[in-house]
Amino acid sequence: MVNGDLEMVLSLYDAEAVFANQGGEVTRGPYALKAELAPIAEKKTRFDFNAKRVVETVDIALMHTQWSLSGTTPITVYAIEVARCQSDGTWHKNSNE
Repeated sequence: MVNGDLEMVLSLYDAEAVFANQGGEVTRGPYALKAELAPIAEKKTRFDFNAKRVVETVDIALMHTQWSLSGTTPITVYAIEVARCQSDGTWHKNSNE
């Protein structure tokens, strides 16, 4: 999001995505996710991530990822993410917690 391109980031998520923020609040769907991520995009926050483990089956992947966000208040978080393989072979995230 260092370029502030929120639409590009949202394109990685499935239309049925569920997102849990650090406070434990859960958002569902593209509009709620956009509202959650917009402030981060506006600040042009840099995201670095390291996939610690990926467990994959036919069309579902479970990922344990460490995210580092730089900015005025840098943070490091661990996420459990679920992705679904699309018909074109790309992966979209279904959840992020």
